[in-house]
Amino acid sequence: MEKREKIRVRIAPSPTGNLHIGTARTALFNWLFAKKNGGEFILRIEDTDIERSAKEYEDDIIAGLKWLGLDWDGPIYRQSERLGVYEKYLKQLLDAGKAFWCYHTVEELEAEKNAQMKRKEPPRHLCARKTQNAKRKTQNAKRKMKQASSDWRLMKIRTE
Repeated sequence: MEKREKIRVRIAPSPTGNLHIGTARTALFNWLFAKKNGGEFILRIEDTDIERSAKEYEDDIIAGLKWLGLDWDGPIYRQSERLGVYEKYLKQLLDAGKAFWCYHTVEELEAEKNAQMKRKEPPRHLCARKTQNAKRKTQNAKRKMKQASSDWRLMKIRTE
């Protein structure tokens, strides 16, 4: 018989406003799923938006979930308390070339967004460093494909 891992679901509201009906709905479905399957329902507060997050909103969210009868298992997790973990993995991604630092200013990003919206394009950031990284990845992929195709041809010849 196959051993199944224990189900663990979460709700991760951002304390930038009062409890929202959509957050309450998602919390309810996750809570019901966890309870039906003998799993855990976790509350994780997404409090990394320091400028907009407020303790009063976090308190409102917690009180609202309690009022709804949606009790969570274990402590309340806060993203801001896990920054050390994220820094470790960020460093790994940077070292592996899978992430990069973007040095554009807020003003430059805003100007780029406004120009795109004026052209009726979806706003997105087209960072030169991202483009350079993408070109490098494409070149590496082409080189690997070329190598793989020559390996395949050699393998085909050897097996005939």
